[in-house]
Amino acid sequence: METRFKSSKVQTFKVLSFFVFLTFELLNPLNVERASAQTPFYQGKTITMVVASTVGGGYDLWARLTARYIVKYIPGHPSIVVQNMPGAGNIIGANYVYGVAKPDGLTLGAVNPALYFDQLVGRSEVKFDWGKFNWIGSPEKNDVVYYMRADTSFKTIEDLRNAKEPAKCGSTYSPAARRNTRHQNPDR
Repeated sequence: METRFKSSKVQTFKVLSFFVFLTFELLNPLNVERASAQTPFYQGKTITMVVASTVGGGYDLWARLTARYIVKYIPGHPSIVVQNMPGAGNIIGANYVYGVAKPDGLTLGAVNPALYFDQLVGRSEVKFDWGKFNWIGSPEKNDVVYYMRADTSFKTIEDLRNAKEPAKCGSTYSPAARRNTRHQNPDR
C-alpha cells in the first residue's frame, strides 16, 4: 500500500510547527493593534443641535433634555450646543439642517414631525426632502391618524404627491388646537 506522505512524524511536525507559528504570530503584541488606541470620531468635537422652534417650547425642552444625556452614549463624549432657529412653522430650521449644515455628523435637528405636510402640500418655502432626513429617534410616541373622505379623488399618498393642485387640509379641532396645527392649512 502506497502512502501519500513519506513519514507521519514529518507531517505531524509540519502541522504542529504551522500551528505554533500562527499562535505566536497572532498573539504577538507587536502586531496586535489595540482597539482603544483609536481616537473616537466625536472626541473633542462639538455637536450642534438645531431646534426649529422657539426657546422654551416643547421641542426646545425635548432637545435640551436629549442633549444633556445623549453625550453619555456617544463615543468620545462630545459637547453639544443647542441652537434655536424658529420661523415658518419649523421650516427655517429644517431647511438649514438639510441644505446648509455640513453632512459630517456634527449637526442634529429637532423639528416637529408633522413638518412633512408642508412638503406634501407643496409649500414653496420648503427646501428639504423629508424622506432624505436620517432619523435617530423621537422622545415621544404620537398616535395620530389622518384620513380623507372616500368621495375625494385621492386614494393613495401618491395621488396627493402627484396632484396638480395641493389638497386642502382642514381641522375640526378647537380654536386653540387649530393654532397649533396651522401648518397643515396656512389659510385658516
